[in-house]
Amino acid sequence: MSDGIHRGSSVYQRERDKALQRDDWVCQSCGRAVGHVGDRDVPVAHVHHDTELSDGGVHHVDNLTTLCPECHSDIHGSEVGERGFDEQPYRDEEWLREMYHGEELTQAEIADRAGCHRRTIATWFRRHEIKGRPADQRKKVSNSGPWDDEEVLRELYIEKKQTLSEIADQLGTSEGTVQRRMDDFGIERRDHVEYMRQGPVFLRFDTNGYLRAESAVDGEKDMVYIHQLVAIADGANPRTVFGGEQVHHQNHHRADNRPENLVVLSHEDHLAEHDFHR
Repeated sequence: MSDGIHRGSSVYQRERDKALQRDDWVCQSCGRAVGHVGDRDVPVAHVHHDTELSDGGVHHVDNLTTLCPECHSDIHGSEVGERGFDEQPYRDEEWLREMYHGEELTQAEIADRAGCHRRTIATWFRRHEIKGRPADQRKKVSNSGPWDDEEVLRELYIEKKQTLSEIADQLGTSEGTVQRRMDDFGIERRDHVEYMRQGPVFLRFDTNGYLRAESAVDGEKDMVYIHQLVAIADGANPRTVFGGEQVHHQNHHRADNRPENLVVLSHEDHLAEHDFHR
């Protein structure tokens, strides 16, 4: 059994780890121990989809079986593992092109064949300069999940204004999958700064170096300075703070909004304090 398990962010990686743990890092066909890429004492672990993704299979531990490279090759009728290249067949450009263009596998299916993560295959696609298929020619996994529904993505992203991370968490997939599907559907992503400005609260420094919070809700804009809020949270009277008196930074560093650096002064005393330090 191998020590330690790589934790990826995708559903597949999590379910793959579960399968390896369940099977105790032992090939379920021949009983050989398997391990990580680079382990010299045992062959690299492969995790096989009992029902292929192209046939409606899903990334779930109940659909995954731990195998050694030889047994995995026997199932697929071709070499999928230890054929040189340090047990990493995707280093072989010819092999990778054959899997993608010849057998028309997806990158996820190739990763399954090679016993690695999809991101690894994507990296070697770039290194070998293998161009992906156009969106309208890509294979669609029939029951892969709600992230393949354009209307769902548009509703969550455009109408509900959720972030990619929030959508991924809600749909039970990775942020990268959501991003790729949005690109496939031509869903234009928001400009980050503009999105933040349109959100409920946007923090920024004004031209004088004071940090303030701005809000824009239903077209109504408002703002308040952070040092004012800190002073109020530390016990200052809001009516005093917003009624004409000034919150002064004692060390004259306008971004230092620690409570101990703030003091409430009258307008005259505040002017005198700044005149003294000129």
